[in-house]
Amino acid sequence: MNAVHLELVERPGDVPTTYADATALERDFGFVPRITLREGLRHFAEWYADFYKNNN
Repeated sequence: MNAVHLELVERPGDVPTTYADATALERDFGFVPRITLREGLRHFAEWYADFYKNNN
């Protein structure tokens, strides 16, 4: 499977550029993530699904 890149018109509120770099957090505060982004997203998705299943 190949990725498809679509150029879309910018919408109000779009963030033109992001930088996912925690180097300054580690340097300044000693912050080092204990779980991977993938694992964190999985935990969040599980929590979200459970929360809305039980609260609707």
